[in-house]
Formats: sequence, C-alpha cells, structure tokens
Amino acid sequence: SDEPDILPIPKNPENLNEETEQAIKETYMVVLRSRTYLDGTPMVPYAKTSDVTVLGYYGTYNGAIAIKISDSYSDYPAVVKELEVAGVTLTYSGAVVTIWKANQ
Repeated sequence: SDEPDILPIPKNPENLNEETEQAIKETYMVVLRSRTYLDGTPMVPYAKTSDVTVLGYYGTYNGAIAIKISDSYSDYPAVVKELEVAGVTLTYSGAVVTIWKANQ
C-alpha cells in the first residue's frame, strides 16, 4: 500500500490514577451542582461523585487530561456529530471529549 503507516502515540501515563480520577469527578460534581434552571433553582443540588463516570481516557498533553465523562443526570440526544481532523471525518454520538487540568 502507498499509504503511510499511522502509529498511535503511546499514552503517558497509560491510565489515570485513582487520585486524578477522583479529582476529575469532584470537579465535575461541583459543575453539576452549580447548574441552575432559568429561575435560579439548582438542577442537581445533591450530585455526588458516584454519579460521575469517566468513560474514557485519551492521554495527558502538557498537563491537560483528555477524557470522556458522563453523569447520571445528563441526557445525550441521538444526534450524530461529525468532526474533521487532518482530513479525516470522525462521526460520533454521545459524550464529547473534555479537557481537564488540575489547579496549580
């Protein structure tokens, strides 16, 4: 084949450690608790870290962690999204990739 081989860049670290995953869940929980309806009423005032799930870890880049995250309260519509990266069209539905970085 005339196409060049595409080699993935190894993730470093390969997996999230428990401490980092917990910190991500705690941050996301705060975001959930801060969401309000138009009248200012909290949407999810009692959100817990156990309501948050890290669906995928895609690597750490300059200290920023790429993840897919979900929670027990969000509803993802059955909408197919398309994103073009370097001439390749990616098609997906559901949670999007989120970037998280710890406070210094």
